[in-house]
Amino acid sequence: MYCKGRLILTHIYDLIVVGGGLAGSSAARVASQKGLSVVVLEKEADIVSPPQCAEGVPSDKFNQLFRPDDKWVSSYINSGVLHGPDGNSIKVLYPSGGYILERTVFDRVVQEEARISGARMLFNCRVIDICKSGTDRIKVKYTDSGGGEGVLVGRFIIGADGASSIVGRRMGLIKGFKRDLYVCFQYKAYIEGIDRDDEIYFFVNPELLPYSYAWIFPKGDNLYNVGVATLFRLLKLKPKEILDCWLRELKLEVDIVEYLSGVVPVGRRNIYDGSRVLLVGDAASLANPLTGEGICNAINSGRWAGEAVYNFLLSGRKSDVNRYYIDKVNRNMLKPNRRLYMIRNWFYNLSEKEVERIVVLLKKAIDNRHFREINIMSILYNLILKHPGGVIRSFWR
Repeated sequence: MYCKGRLILTHIYDLIVVGGGLAGSSAARVASQKGLSVVVLEKEADIVSPPQCAEGVPSDKFNQLFRPDDKWVSSYINSGVLHGPDGNSIKVLYPSGGYILERTVFDRVVQEEARISGARMLFNCRVIDICKSGTDRIKVKYTDSGGGEGVLVGRFIIGADGASSIVGRRMGLIKGFKRDLYVCFQYKAYIEGIDRDDEIYFFVNPELLPYSYAWIFPKGDNLYNVGVATLFRLLKLKPKEILDCWLRELKLEVDIVEYLSGVVPVGRRNIYDGSRVLLVGDAASLANPLTGEGICNAINSGRWAGEAVYNFLLSGRKSDVNRYYIDKVNRNMLKPNRRLYMIRNWFYNLSEKEVERIVVLLKKAIDNRHFREINIMSILYNLILKHPGGVIRSFWR
């Protein structure tokens, strides 16, 4: 069976995965390894399309999933610096604390693992409709690059198709998604004059970066990811305009290699329809609502979803989906994200003067300290004591 021309339906798949990125390929690999028949529909001609993120991952989470490999790790990160509006900065030490990936290589590794495990990978296939057939079947209609149409039938479907997931929309899990969305724009560029290639840089400035934050992540050999993420619902300028203005203010000379843009959902979504539909990765809006980082959550959510589908199809009990997917996502992602969501809303409501004051307070508390020595809750408590008006007022706006 090939994803060209007309499809001749030969059998019913145990699992249809829409989207062949990190989350979808991870789900397909786990489900295939457990013996399920799996097909993955990917709209792109090649899974390795340009990434829509800064490519950074924390090592503590990532090391539980993969052993770092120089083939797809561009830089090993040992520290991070936060720059405030008035030139004050905070440096946090985190030896071997993170990696900057080469996503074009890494994504192919994850996709290849799914294929080797037995999943059928169909590229250039755009899903145009999804519907339930009876109580135990899902029908997926798609078109290929040649304009041919096909229909797949499965016992379960996983939506791993990103922010505007057609699976989520057609199955009634996503009603609207523009309120809590980061709109991102990034250059991959050569920059001279940055001293270190094992350090990441974040920038906050309510005037230059309204409702936004910016980053500079090293890729090695003076190549960097330089970007900005802006909350869509508070968008006043295009992210590219914000980034260009900020770079001019920073007086950085950049030799641009390419530019990338994308969106990252960071609000709350329904991720399970109570029957035979699950969402994972960005389709489930599982990225960190403060930073937008979502690589590890995408991979983990895919793995858990693959395991949940296997157990559900084996037992027929919906409780297995809750046990193997929903409970894990709630405990490890959604619950921590709720706290970060509040912090983000608080932070983006601060004035420039309030942000600078907080940066100064944080500098005294944590500058040049090891990450593991820092007690975040203690710091927040002290911020409230020393800056009660701004903190409490902003939290409840």
